[in-house]
Amino acid sequence: MYAEDSLDNILKDLLSSIPEMKGAIIATKDGLPIASALPPYIDESLMTKLVSFLFEQTEKLGRQCGESSNCEFNVIRFESEYAVTRAIGKDVILTVLIVKDIKLGLVFLDIRRACERISELMIKNK
Repeated sequence: MYAEDSLDNILKDLLSSIPEMKGAIIATKDGLPIASALPPYIDESLMTKLVSFLFEQTEKLGRQCGESSNCEFNVIRFESEYAVTRAIGKDVILTVLIVKDIKLGLVFLDIRRACERISELMIKNK
């Protein structure tokens, strides 16, 4: 665990690890924001609702395809950026916005590490 760990610090560390990351948000699967570091032009409330809806629909698609477990990861590719979303346990989602011209392998590694820190912090603070 990192000294002075908080959800805000975890997001700041994540965004500073790769300059191409434009923003990040932690939300419940119900669409409620928990912590965010988003650019000012993004509506936090709307973003969490959309991410929640996306995850719900992806899990429904998985069930239709015979998948028995919940969705872990979503990657949406837009013309100039990616939106990468990853589940943290059963109830929380991390979403990261990334400029398109980047190798996603490094991003996925940093996202996984951030999710582990978030999970540890949430367990510690229960």
